[in-house]
Amino acid sequence: MARLTPEQRDRIAVRTAEMRATMPPTAYEQVRWAASEYDVGSHGYNKYYREVYQPGYPHPLTMHLCQPDDRAAGIGQLRRFLNQWKCRLPSSSDKLIADVIVEIGSYREGLFDTAIESRYVDASVFGATESVFDRLHSVPRVGPTAASKILGVLYPRFFVMWDTAIREAYFDRSDVGGREFAIFMQEMRNSAMSIVADADEHGITDPAGTISRQIGQNPPFTLAKFINDYVWLTVTKKERFPKAPAAQEHHA
Repeated sequence: MARLTPEQRDRIAVRTAEMRATMPPTAYEQVRWAASEYDVGSHGYNKYYREVYQPGYPHPLTMHLCQPDDRAAGIGQLRRFLNQWKCRLPSSSDKLIADVIVEIGSYREGLFDTAIESRYVDASVFGATESVFDRLHSVPRVGPTAASKILGVLYPRFFVMWDTAIREAYFDRSDVGGREFAIFMQEMRNSAMSIVADADEHGITDPAGTISRQIGQNPPFTLAKFINDYVWLTVTKKERFPKAPAAQEHHA
């Protein structure tokens, strides 16, 4: 086989870097970088997430057990989060969204108790993903971005959110539904397993907990959230994961 010229190697390196920018993370260092950048770097977008991640936020799946005023407050909080990301949901959507959230509560056992990095994820979870996504997407004004973000709040240990840029990167179009979201989540699941394996090689048994401590986040964010950060930064914002750290740099 002919040896590559330096120019050919450079072109291959550039193409590889471009491909990597639109792929999910596979290494612990990637999500650690994204978490830091997302939290205190040039963006600081975690301020939008903290309100809905605090322990006092009433879990939407149990809103039907709350007083009506509590349910309204929780949905209003959720809507404010969604509108930070330009979902443009009016307050008139609150009741419709709340009703659907209660309706899809039947999937709670399979989804709420599943983490994206769980050793075993039953195939039925991806079928449930398709169903709950399509049901949320059927609510007027709830587009595919909002549907994924609602699920990311309902089940923060499992779902990775997306937006138009991410959908187009994975499916070459933005008009997608629950089937495509389930496929996307299977890819994110593969990403999570790769990250866990890589972290374990560096003696890190809890990647999300370790990163959360490093950025001072309590309660800790989930690995699904940190994967979300990486995909959003590299695909939507087109930021580049920097050069790998020197061998002597410690991960933990």
